[in-house]
Amino acid sequence: MEILSTIPFTFYGQTIECYYCDDRRFYVPLNRVCEAIGVYPNAQRQRILSDEAISNGLIILGVSSIGIDSKNHIIPTDCLWLERLPYWLGTIDSSRVKPEIHDRLILFKKEFAEAAWAVFRSDLVSQDILADIDKCSSQGQDKGNMGISRRERRFQRLRNELLHLYILVASWGEK
Repeated sequence: MEILSTIPFTFYGQTIECYYCDDRRFYVPLNRVCEAIGVYPNAQRQRILSDEAISNGLIILGVSSIGIDSKNHIIPTDCLWLERLPYWLGTIDSSRVKPEIHDRLILFKKEFAEAAWAVFRSDLVSQDILADIDKCSSQGQDKGNMGISRRERRFQRLRNELLHLYILVASWGEK
């Protein structure tokens, strides 16, 4: 499989590269995502490979890297199909991780799930129902707080990044 494009994406200060490949799918390097969360990559690789629902989403890509010799090297890298990422995050038991990474793991799990819903919900739910959902959620906000919360700003920023990625994928599919 060949990488057609590399797209960096920042999530809570962690830059992770997405690889768009010739199978028209996006992949993320497993080691980098594990590093961003704070979990052990080898254990997560085994977790993915032992789960029939996502094991086919783990592949090895040849990722280009400049070595200390200033030459370009192709490094075999475990990468997970981006569509499998939320499922995999859901398999990590937050009660079994170190206390110092617990909150970060929960943040990743919640935000990825919410962002995936925000991006793909229009494919799943009719526009009139979405309008009702949006209307109800905006009415339920605190009327005394005129500003938008920090969490909502982060969510909107992530949603915009994922929406941009979704649009990019859709436009490549049309070529």
